[in-house]
Amino acid sequence: MAFKLILSSLFLFLNISLLNAKNIKKKFNDKQIELIQTTYNIGKSIVASNGMTFEKALTSILLTETTAGKYIIGDSFNKDKTRRHLLKNSLGPFQMRISTVRVMSYKIPSLSFLKSKSDFWIMNRLLNDFAFGAILAGNYLKYNYEKTDFDYFKAISRYNGGNKNYRYYNAVMNNMGILNKLIKEKIIN
Repeated sequence: MAFKLILSSLFLFLNISLLNAKNIKKKFNDKQIELIQTTYNIGKSIVASNGMTFEKALTSILLTETTAGKYIIGDSFNKDKTRRHLLKNSLGPFQMRISTVRVMSYKIPSLSFLKSKSDFWIMNRLLNDFAFGAILAGNYLKYNYEKTDFDYFKAISRYNGGNKNYRYYNAVMNNMGILNKLIKEKIIN
């Protein structure tokens, strides 16, 4: 399994290295760049008990989940192809479900204020306040990181369901390569 992870990561790295600054800049509009920068800054402020910050992981998740806010409503259909109620969809640039936010409000003390908020209030904030979504997603990532004994792979895998989600982890790492290009070209700092 480790070999498979290393091999797929190497493949993604080689693909990413072929991108140049011109293509990177064209990939995102100004609003997306602003959201990427805001997410990166918020990620710096979320600190695990071992001192790790989450700017790159959080921003890479943003790129993976919605291409930096391009698609803010996900999971619109049930398995039987019927439409899912909006309150059950994944919402906002970080694709958080209200049910996940509810669980977080009980497990993360700084988010306990969410217990008293309605589902509609949470939905509205996830869809319209991107910094709010970044703070929630960052705290969820930190929670998973600390609960898995500081296992970076598991923390990212758990963001999208499961302790060993290689496909999701590799997608996030691919987008981390794109983020690193944005940083290298001083588009994000």
